[in-house]
Amino acid sequence: SAETATRIPMDSFAAAIVKNMKTRGKTSSSLVFSPSFITSGTFDSVFAGRAGEDLRDMQVSAIGNSILLARITTNFVKSGSSAAGLITASMVGSFRVLSAHDGSVVDGFEVEAVGAGTSDADARSAALDHMLGQLNQRGY
Repeated sequence: SAETATRIPMDSFAAAIVKNMKTRGKTSSSLVFSPSFITSGTFDSVFAGRAGEDLRDMQVSAIGNSILLARITTNFVKSGSSAAGLITASMVGSFRVLSAHDGSVVDGFEVEAVGAGTSDADARSAALDHMLGQLNQRGY
């Protein structure tokens, strides 16, 4: 079940992707970025494939060949009187696969998912489960 803290569902989502990849014989680890990494604009640079020098300095290629990044947006809608108390979360995940060697974008795609629940956290958790299923079909 999802917690109310914003990062908890993303930590769980990232851990589930790692688990799925390990069942395919791939080595992986997860990281959910700090708010300052996001607000400073650094994430945007990395996501756009403009952080090759930084990745080389961090020796990311010693850990693996690729980096999977996600930017997920969520919109919540509270249902009207016919389904009182039901909340729907509509999510769009923009994903980038980067080369760990030079930071260039190797692949990019979007995944959309919807989940429902009686709280924002439950609806978000259900949508992330649906998104995870779609990623699993893509091999992630």
